[in-house]
Amino acid sequence: MANILTQVGIGTGNIVEAHHVSQSIDAFTGTVAYDISLSGSFNLTGSLVASGSNGGINTAVAGLIDSNVSQSINWDNRIAYNSNEDISIDWELNRLHDDNGQITVQWNTKNLIDSSNVNSINWDNREAYDDNNQFSINWKDRQVFSNTADLSIDWQVKETYDSSVIKSLNWGNRVTLDSNSSASINWGNRVTLDSNSSASINWGNRVTLDSNSSASINWHTRIGFDTNEVNSIDWGGRVAYDSNSSQSISWEDRFFHDEDNIASIDWNNRNLVNSDATGYFNWEDQLAYSKLDGQHSINWENRVLIDDTNAASIYWNNRQLNDSSANTVLDWENKIISEEFTVNADFSVSASLITSGSRVRNFRTITITGYSTNPTEAILPTDDIILVIDNTTGSPSAVGDGNLSITSFLSTSPAGRCVEIVKVKDGTGDGLVLQITTGMGGGSLMINNTSYGSANYTACSALGSSITLMSMGASATGSMWGTGV
Repeated sequence: MANILTQVGIGTGNIVEAHHVSQSIDAFTGTVAYDISLSGSFNLTGSLVASGSNGGINTAVAGLIDSNVSQSINWDNRIAYNSNEDISIDWELNRLHDDNGQITVQWNTKNLIDSSNVNSINWDNREAYDDNNQFSINWKDRQVFSNTADLSIDWQVKETYDSSVIKSLNWGNRVTLDSNSSASINWGNRVTLDSNSSASINWGNRVTLDSNSSASINWHTRIGFDTNEVNSIDWGGRVAYDSNSSQSISWEDRFFHDEDNIASIDWNNRNLVNSDATGYFNWEDQLAYSKLDGQHSINWENRVLIDDTNAASIYWNNRQLNDSSANTVLDWENKIISEEFTVNADFSVSASLITSGSRVRNFRTITITGYSTNPTEAILPTDDIILVIDNTTGSPSAVGDGNLSITSFLSTSPAGRCVEIVKVKDGTGDGLVLQITTGMGGGSLMINNTSYGSANYTACSALGSSITLMSMGASATGSMWGTGV
């Protein structure tokens, strides 16, 4: 059994003997075995060397080891244990362990390790890893990586990358990039760009641009531009413009404008307006207005044409023509012509003409015998149809095979009286040519509405051709039309 330091014989005024001092020297030098008990702190400078069955350290060294010395520190194996006898520190293998004995730090390789024993951080290479041991962060090169170890962010050059490791964002230049590494958005200049790197939208100036970088829309001033940057639409003012910057449409006032900026269509009041803003159509009331006096000219609701005295002139619903006194002069529904009806110009009927009475049409046949200044053959006021059945002349003279006088017919027949002349047979000559003359001069002819200055006209040169001759109601004046003209 070890000795115990004693204070026997040591007191105030007593003589200090050698053994009083030597016991302490023997105890701390290890010359003699002593049991040492400490109260308070124990500060040690230098090495601590122990020997004995239990490491030579008893439980009096409180706060350093627990009561089970073998499971707290084993410095032969350089291992420290936790209270559950699990390895906490292995400084032989340069490891720190968690409560489950898993390695958390391998400081010789400078790794931090997760619970699956996979590297999480290597602070020597300045790298962080995901749970598949793939690069996630390299803070030395200032890069982060995807789960396939592809570069995702490089904050050294201020760029992000897509899954194909193509730049998608450069926040240093404030630019986003497309898959071809062409700038798509420049938010520093507040501009978006197309695939040709041409500005498409400038939201700083609130402008969209076409492929030629010309302004297309300015949504601040609410204006759309054409390719020449000329105002095309002002949706703030609700106006559309032509290429000369003249108003074309005003949908606020509901107008279409012509190139002189005069309203052409007023769809609010349902009007079509002419160039001097006078005459127009109103499709609400179904009326057309005269340019001269602004009075109704057409009422298509009631199907009426109106004269300048505002009197009905034509009722096409009732199929009637009226005079200025509103008297019906022609009713083509009931096929009636009033007795006051006269014709003082060319008049043609494309179908049968039925009058209020009936009359048998007279026809006669004639043979042309030659040409003379005063022909013996003449058209009479009572003739309706003349059939030229023959001519007995031989070779034609210079003026034709024969001629007819129409002086009496034109001079004595009322306006509108007609006679038809038909060539039904050629004679022995080279072909019948009718020489129509007014005789001793005076008068004129209208041939198919064209004035023929001379009173003589050659007609019906072909077999089967015909003409219709109408008196104009003036002396020796008439009009002709037909296949023989």
